[in-house]
Amino acid sequence: MNEDLEPLGHSLWQAINFSPAQQERFVGDRSIEALLKCISLSHGMMMAFRAIYKTAILPFPSRFGHDNWTALIIAGLADLAFIRQPLIRYRQHQSQQVGPPTRSHWMEKLIGVQATTAAAFYWAQADLFTSACRRVEGLGAAECHREKLALLQAKAKHMLLRANIPKRGWQRWPVVLKELAEFRYHRYSNGVLSAVKDIVLQ
Repeated sequence: MNEDLEPLGHSLWQAINFSPAQQERFVGDRSIEALLKCISLSHGMMMAFRAIYKTAILPFPSRFGHDNWTALIIAGLADLAFIRQPLIRYRQHQSQQVGPPTRSHWMEKLIGVQATTAAAFYWAQADLFTSACRRVEGLGAAECHREKLALLQAKAKHMLLRANIPKRGWQRWPVVLKELAEFRYHRYSNGVLSAVKDIVLQ
């Protein structure tokens, strides 16, 4: 909704590109796979979880958003599900500091691409997923959820690689092409688009 609570003509899922294909992956024990590709799914006002998970997610590490942290920890311990029916009015206003894209203009998309290719962003993502692994392991749940932990660890490793890509363009090609050939860009980022980002916009 806009600041006057008038519909903007699209849903939050459409704004963050949570496509029907991704929704199909968000089923049962595969929910963590969708979350690894689209962490922006985890908006706090859209979540509900059982009280038994409070001790797992608390305390929140101060350097991470509480919504991303909550979603990752619970996804590492249990299966997630989503409700297709819109149940909230997400108000967008001029002074909003955090929120989904509100326009589809190509220039805004280009700016967004540039903003999310800085090494600092990749380091932060690697830190988030590594810390989530450690929290789940610290709960004594590693043996029960080792497949999910392996996915979290693989995502962290992928983001570390992206953070450490050489500065010189010609040196990036072998690193990016290998990661692309092994389909890690497709599993843990946005596929070819993310690979192009790392080659061109670093």
